[in-house]
Amino acid sequence: MGEDDQRRRLAELEQRVAADNEARREAWWPSASSIEAFALKVLGAWELLKSDVNWAFFHAVGREGPPAKSDKLPATIRRVAEIYNIRWPHEEWSAACLQAGDVRHRLAHLLYVTKVDNDSPPPNRAMAFMRLGKPGEPRKRNKRPGELSFRDDVWSQQYSRLDAVSEHDLVQALKQIQWLDESCRYLQRFGEFLNGDDPWPDDYVVPSWERDLVRWWFDDWGEPETTELRAGQLRAVPLTQH
Repeated sequence: MGEDDQRRRLAELEQRVAADNEARREAWWPSASSIEAFALKVLGAWELLKSDVNWAFFHAVGREGPPAKSDKLPATIRRVAEIYNIRWPHEEWSAACLQAGDVRHRLAHLLYVTKVDNDSPPPNRAMAFMRLGKPGEPRKRNKRPGELSFRDDVWSQQYSRLDAVSEHDLVQALKQIQWLDESCRYLQRFGEFLNGDDPWPDDYVVPSWERDLVRWWFDDWGEPETTELRAGQLRAVPLTQH
């Protein structure tokens, strides 16, 4: 392969990487050309979150570690925080995961769309759709689909219900998923700083540019903009207490 071919292939690779990075950044923008496109954006963001949590767990537990329970994201990421000995906002993360996951769950079980409003100005668009299940009841009962039941010895029935999602719902869900994902990614980052070959000591002052990357904050740390955050505060159990 000549030098010209190498340069051409390298340029093509750089273009693909740049395009992929731009697409990933755009995936978090809380806007879309239509309500349907916005719904797809939320579904994709949730899968991205799952993949990052599973990857974080895979890396933290090592080659011989157990598999992640991908349907239990809060418990999975909490285990990562425990392995890294990082103080983790479990309740806040779990609550955001539950709220965003509910929107994703409703969209993931969409059967067909019944009405779309793309005429209202953003963020007031909406979409109505049918999905399986009874209102207020779980999708599974005794390991069987909750929407299925017998009326008598002869007839069985399947329940479906009308649901709707607003653009406000999707904006909120996307922002929550982005916070969840960024928290996961920076958990890994600080896990390496605190547990790597040259771990930060407890009294190490976290540089301001690194402190500003922390996506969670505890009141006893002080003001986020002015606090001199130290490595020992990031740890669940400071090294001096081991």
